[in-house]
Amino acid sequence: MALKSKKEHFLGNVQNKQKFINFLSEKLQTQGIKTLHCKGDADLLIALTGVKCAKIGATHVIGEDTDLLVLLCHHAEEDMDELTFRSDKAVKPDKNTKIREWQINALQTSLGEKLCYLLPIIHAIGGCDTTSRLYGIGKGLPLKKAMSNTSFAKQLEQVLDCSTREEMKTSGEKVLVELYGGKNTESLDSLRIRKFKDKVVRCASSVEIQNLPPTLDAGQYHIYRAFYQAKCWMSKDEDCALRAVDWGWQDLQGKLMPRTMDCQPAPDNILKLIMCQCKGDCSTNRCSCRKQGLKCTNACSECRGDACSNSTAIDVTEDDTDL
Repeated sequence: MALKSKKEHFLGNVQNKQKFINFLSEKLQTQGIKTLHCKGDADLLIALTGVKCAKIGATHVIGEDTDLLVLLCHHAEEDMDELTFRSDKAVKPDKNTKIREWQINALQTSLGEKLCYLLPIIHAIGGCDTTSRLYGIGKGLPLKKAMSNTSFAKQLEQVLDCSTREEMKTSGEKVLVELYGGKNTESLDSLRIRKFKDKVVRCASSVEIQNLPPTLDAGQYHIYRAFYQAKCWMSKDEDCALRAVDWGWQDLQGKLMPRTMDCQPAPDNILKLIMCQCKGDCSTNRCSCRKQGLKCTNACSECRGDACSNSTAIDVTEDDTDL
């Protein structure tokens, strides 16, 4: 029977996706093709399997994810055979079909041992599948900084070597200040204030707050999540020894959601000035509260902060059971 549903809709259902994986795996195995089922990070398993196979003979890893390239460069070993990462999509410059391909052995030699060691934390801080991208900062900037600035590379090493969250908060702050063009004597919050003042003087219109560096309160959680992801990638085991909820994540009804910050986004007297007049459900950035990253409140003229998709959900738990 032909599948009439769109691929995205079909695979968007977790049960459909798992059943399809099982079905495909069985069909491949009947043709003598070995398959592996991943418990944790699939990219990590693919990279580790690629390196393991390269110890036996020349190996080609096919994929599109940058995570794979990063992990292959990090985990590749000197005593292995040729290891190649190849795109499954063709690039057509000047009508000549060319397959994108990276020789991991040569790339690892070119980058150097130290940089390959740092690649997981570099990629995680710049933004990957599980960590957000820093607004206004190109994903390639952390890598460029690490290649050209030995001080920045040392700061990244310090982040990886931290044993407590407080140490990581301090080391991570220095990394973010460097990425946002601050001075080594500045804190992240003071850099944010300086950038704001510069924009007020130069801008003819209002300052877009997303163009400012994050506060330390918000920035620390980005560093925690980047550290957690990097440590999981650097492991030789699919099961990460760290707990996500200890490193920038929170468990909400069985789903991991990023912890954004601890403090209020602005003082109370300013928050009271921000309200929306939405006629709809406040589900888009037309809602002035949502656009500023705030929840609707009872000051909003229409939704009153309790009848829209941007209101804070209140979990009402009954203390007593029914009689």
